[in-house]
Amino acid sequence: MDIVATTIWMIVATIVTGPSSLVQKVEGAIMNPTRVTVINMLTAKSDLMIHCKSKNDDLGEHVQPYQQSFAWNFRPNFWQTTLFFCSFAWQGSGDSHSFDIYVQRRDQSRCVDCRWAITENGPCLYTWRSSDYDVCYPFKN
Repeated sequence: MDIVATTIWMIVATIVTGPSSLVQKVEGAIMNPTRVTVINMLTAKSDLMIHCKSKNDDLGEHVQPYQQSFAWNFRPNFWQTTLFFCSFAWQGSGDSHSFDIYVQRRDQSRCVDCRWAITENGPCLYTWRSSDYDVCYPFKN
């Protein structure tokens, strides 16, 4: 095929399939659907109040009893800037505590099913290799 025929073929293919189908195929190949699960593992067995957001989505406030979870699914963006942050509170915790529960540049390579246990000391990420919640962080505040 010469350059003119190739160009015409690409234009016709884009018109027929729509420009977004090409973008979706590229993004789908790069960005895996991701799930974040937040589990209440407070040693005091108190209810955990959770409020998670991203720049574009407010997931609302949820109250999770001990050992119960709250989860959501999303597709990280192409620019690797997807961020979800949560605030946590429980009886006796005083003020709420916050943590960036999904940071695409930090988490994309290590989990597509990101499971976080929330403890009084901070969130701990489950790692499949060790089968334990052993990657722990302090709360931001």
